[in-house]
Amino acid sequence: YGSKQEIVVHDLCSGHGLTGMLFVACNPPRPPLFESLRTILVDHKEPRSHSVLRDCISEICPWVSKDTVQFMESSLQEYKLEGDNGTKGNISDS
Repeated sequence: YGSKQEIVVHDLCSGHGLTGMLFVACNPPRPPLFESLRTILVDHKEPRSHSVLRDCISEICPWVSKDTVQFMESSLQEYKLEGDNGTKGNISDS
């Protein structure tokens, strides 16, 4: 356990992202198993409800944040997983 352990979940065709957000909410950081869990939500367009939903969940689970739940606007054909020569598409800051 000498290095930071991070788990990254890719939620494809995520819609507003509730499934990915709940995954992060139900798995708070637990050293030494893992330091952090991050979800990348991927869909064609980020709906307005995404940031509202994330903010509501973060009131109860403060580890659900812009850092741990990121939305990437991309088609599945254009999306590449991290570690596979980077990512395509745009990660949203909302």
